[in-house]
Amino acid sequence: MRRRNLLAGLATTAATTVLGTAPASARTTLSGPEDLLLHRHGSASGVEPTPHSVAAALAASRREFGACRYDALARALPARIALAQALGRQGAAEQSATTVAELYNTATRLCIKLGEDGLAAVTADRALTAALSGAGALTIAEAHRMVSSAWRRQGHYVRATDVAVTAAQQLAADRTAPHRRANAFPSREICTPPPRTPPPGKETGTRPRN
Repeated sequence: MRRRNLLAGLATTAATTVLGTAPASARTTLSGPEDLLLHRHGSASGVEPTPHSVAAALAASRREFGACRYDALARALPARIALAQALGRQGAAEQSATTVAELYNTATRLCIKLGEDGLAAVTADRALTAALSGAGALTIAEAHRMVSSAWRRQGHYVRATDVAVTAAQQLAADRTAPHRRANAFPSREICTPPPRTPPPGKETGTRPRN
């Protein structure tokens, strides 16, 4: 019940942010992801859900984000997520869960880029839900990282750190995760505030000369 109430509140906050106070360009850019979050389904793309087409959809999303083609990415994400979900109904559960989670992670990064922190919290939760439904350990860790970022951007630093550190510990303990390494989940760099700059004339760890 508590989780459902939290999500309802986040969705309301996101809708208010996008529809009420955001600039017109931001509203247009995020209309696709917002509709997907509110109605829980994307429009049909007409593409056959196969492992190849789903992998291509994820690769295209990453290219568009890397090239800063945010409008095109926002328009395409709902259909691509629906495509990945359809693959799961055909029996490819792990690839479906992994791709849906990674597409929602991409949506979270898009929302963060556009300053839509309320919407980012919802997409991060969707990414984690998808990852936990059958994705691998690294995908789950990345989804936790997005959740941590969403908490941090809303000022909940202690909660953000707790999520990140716990996920990092789980990843380190999971012997099934490929390429496990200490920097696979850079939680401390995300959640730790930058060090304070010492006042002029003072140096940390040194004593004044007589």
